Amino acid sequence: MLAGEGSQLIGPDTTLRDVAFDVGTALDAVGVHAVLCGGSAATFYAPDVYQSEDLDFVLAFATEGALVKRALGALGYTFRDSMFVHPESHFTVEFPKGPLAIGSEAADEFDTVRDGERILNVVTPTNVVRDRLNKFTVWDDFSALRAAVGVALEAEVDLHRVRAFMRHEGQGIFKERFEEALRVFERRVRERRL
Repeated sequence: MLAGEGSQLIGPDTTLRDVAFDVGTALDAVGVHAVLCGGSAATFYAPDVYQSEDLDFVLAFATEGALVKRALGALGYTFRDSMFVHPESHFTVEFPKGPLAIGSEAADEFDTVRDGERILNVVTPTNVVRDRLNKFTVWDDFSALRAAVGVALEAEVDLHRVRAFMRHEGQGIFKERFEEALRVFERRVRERRL
């Protein structure tokens, strides 16, 4: 189907992965460079472990909002209440303010993934794990821990970079909290690999 056919591309049973590819492709077609991140990136890599209800894309460059609205409008999305909504899908699309960062670090690494003619830029699995562990540690969000473990089991993750990130973020009064979060994460990954 053509992008101009709108909501026929995205329906009630369309998966987050397919919506991500459709949105990524539509944005790419109008010259908008955006990267899927956050919980939606965790769902992209480990859909059986974690399900996000929205897709977060960070724009890599300053972009005209009209281009984004045109690209998503072609998929049947409309802009309402600071997010894009679709009449036939429960997945919303949002564009958090950039630049893309995890904790206090810039996260400028991403993968460009193709599915036939479709294209999607998505943060690397290592950065997804770092992001979800940071969310778990700061907000006591156990779904973020589950997502981090799931991505570490499903994709290639640089655990040395994850450890270095947790040590860097866990400074001062937060040191014990970040160390404990890392121990819990590593224990759960080990247990599930057995």
